[in-house]
Parts: sequence; C-alpha cells; structure tokens
Amino acid sequence: MRTQPSTARLRRIGRVLRELREERGHSLLAAGRHLERSASSLSLIESGKQWLRARDLNYIFEHYDVEPALRRDLLTLSAQEHTRGWWDGFRKDVSAEAIDHASLEYASSAMDFFETHHIPGLLQTEDYARGVIASGSTDPRMGARFLAFRMARQQVLTKPHPARLRIVLEESILHRIHGGAAVIRPQCRRLLEVSELPHVIVQILPLACAVDPMINGPFAALTVGDPALLRLVHIDSMTRRWILDDDEVVTDHQKVFDGLCTAALPPQETQKLIVRLGSEI
Repeated sequence: MRTQPSTARLRRIGRVLRELREERGHSLLAAGRHLERSASSLSLIESGKQWLRARDLNYIFEHYDVEPALRRDLLTLSAQEHTRGWWDGFRKDVSAEAIDHASLEYASSAMDFFETHHIPGLLQTEDYARGVIASGSTDPRMGARFLAFRMARQQVLTKPHPARLRIVLEESILHRIHGGAAVIRPQCRRLLEVSELPHVIVQILPLACAVDPMINGPFAALTVGDPALLRLVHIDSMTRRWILDDDEVVTDHQKVFDGLCTAALPPQETQKLIVRLGSEI
C-alpha cells in the first residue's frame, strides 16, 4: 500500500492506534501478525503516512477492542481525509501542508488567531494579500496562484454553519503601511466588515498593553468538529510550519490566547481604533 504526505488527521489516527497497541503490550511485529500486516506497514500507519479504508480501520478496532465513541471519531477523521473540497484545485500550486491547513480550517468549529506581523490571511483584502505575498521570496510566476489560494480560504467566513472565529491583532500591524493608503484604508474597512459578522470577534492588543506579544509569537488554534475530533496549534516561521496536536501544548496555547483576549481592547473599542487609524493614514 502506497504512502502519502502525512496530515494532521492521519497523525492523530496513527498516534491513537499506537497508544492502543502499546496499552495492550504488543510490539509492532506481534501486532502485525494479529492484524495480518507487516511491521513496516503498521509503522507507516502509526506515523500518519498511510491512509486506511474504513473496513481496514474497523478490522484493527475489533482486534484492539476499541470503544464505540473513539471508533466513531477516528472513522470521521479518516473520512474527512479524503473529502474533496475547493483546495483540490491548488494541489499542484501550494505545499501539502497548506492544503492540509485549508482542509482543517474548512472543517473547524472554532478558530483562534493571534498575529503580530500582518493581517491574517482570512481577513486580507486582495491588494493587501498581494503585497504580503510579493514581500516574501515567492516566485512571481506563482504569486497569482498563491493569491487565489489565499482568497479562496476566505470561504470559511461565509459558508453554512461557519466556525466561531476569534482574532487578536497586535496594534503595530495597522501602523505598517503595506502599499500606502490606497491599500490600508480598504483593509481597515474589511476588518470592520468582518468584525460585524455574528460568529467573528476581532480585538486589538494596543501598543500600551503590558503584555509583550513577542514572548509567544503568532499562532493559530483550530478545533475540528463539534464536539471536538481534533485540536491543533499552527505556528509559522520564515522557513517552515509546525502543526502541534499534543493536548497539553494545545491547552497551553489556548490559555495564552484567552489571556491575550483579556488584555486586548474589547470589540467595540477595537472597531473605534480601526476607524481612527484608518482615517489617519
């Protein structure tokens, strides 16, 4: 059976299967004999590099005597893994990690974004996004496709049953004049429009705040499913993206985000600040 790029859902399924195997005291070799699989095949599954059909997963569940609720959750994640979406049209243009992130966003019931460098992609206008993309080391020939991908991600804001979205922005973002007033003023209006959506909360962490946003850096926390099937933290750097699904790590970041919400301006005060800063540009 062929391997495929590892995804957050496959890694979650694989980690649970490994924990179940270890709880029962089975080595990879012993478990493989029981499941009629090679140890190498089982290792690929447990490392999130091999997708299983529902019947194969159920076969493993039977041998591990997995409780019904956990079976249901893992089968749902497995089914989501092969659910087609708008992102399929970009598989040749963007990284597998970006495709995975877009798929997870679309399936999320709640998303929290903390940003210190620029407006999050889900809230960017096309002109602002074009400037952000161009400022990176992007091949100009791919810039148009990257821009189209970023704009397509924004479907999550208006799809049926959208996720609850909370965004905390460091105020300095609005002082960086990407493209001048002709770009920043429409971007400020876009922030105000999105902040009026009933499922969206936008807050600004003011410059005068005692909390240093650089201590933690930007991150996004996603909850997939309702009730939750998967909780993740996404952290981006200049060269790579980390997708963390350890429960303790996710909980720690959630506590940090809740603290940032407390320290940030309330939504109405945030809207007033955005209006003021937009008019001063």
